[in-house]
Amino acid sequence: MESQKDKQMGPRTDRAGNLPGSQDDLTKAAILWPHRSKDRMRQADMGHCLIKVLLRTMNLIVSGLIFTFLFIYHLGPSLKIFQIMMWYKRQKRGVKVKYVEHDGYRFCYFSRGKPGLQPSMLMLHGFSFNKDIWLNAIKPFPKDLHLICLDMPGHGETTRLLEENYTAATQAQRIHQFVKCIGLERKPFHLVGISMGGMVAGLYAALYPSEICCLSLLCPAGLRYPANNDLIKHLKKQERSIHSHNFLNLVYTIPAKNIE
Repeated sequence: MESQKDKQMGPRTDRAGNLPGSQDDLTKAAILWPHRSKDRMRQADMGHCLIKVLLRTMNLIVSGLIFTFLFIYHLGPSLKIFQIMMWYKRQKRGVKVKYVEHDGYRFCYFSRGKPGLQPSMLMLHGFSFNKDIWLNAIKPFPKDLHLICLDMPGHGETTRLLEENYTAATQAQRIHQFVKCIGLERKPFHLVGISMGGMVAGLYAALYPSEICCLSLLCPAGLRYPANNDLIKHLKKQERSIHSHNFLNLVYTIPAKNIE
């Protein structure tokens, strides 16, 4: 039974003044229900889209890995990017890779031009390199100059033997075998060597001087340079003059900037 106080206060209402379970509540619920349904549908659609994007991304990654594996497995190391670049540069320089054998020992080299009035040029690379290091150096050379860039014994595509002696004198003798095989000794030629190749070239010129018309040694290994020769004195003088010039520029330029 309702108390006297409840009768005096009247029926209870919510904060908006509506009776619980009234027609207004039902109307609001009917209005909000479609909106909530649409929000849930949108969330579900977004979830499906994300799943599709992830699946497509995974398919692309897996396809790329399979293609890379097949490329490496079937084509092998002969079509590596570096080797393709070297092949392109060789074609651009107009050189041709050739091979020659002497008593089962194979030499690999590339050449350009033919023997003519100018002396032929034989170029020897340094330790752990190969003939391709000369591709940039020969760019400004005349196209008609007969030049030969050799893979040193034990380097590049030239024969590599574990029991071979690779001292400078032995390499000079091997290179002499190569020179005779291609007939380069018929006319004195220009011999160029860098680093280890420079050391071997110097020994070659000492062992076979009649075959050399010109010798160019670039940073040759195995040589002792005198500390106070004319060249070193000239370089030190140039270095001091450059340092003094920079110092004077610093002294006279900084105050001028500060004054401005």
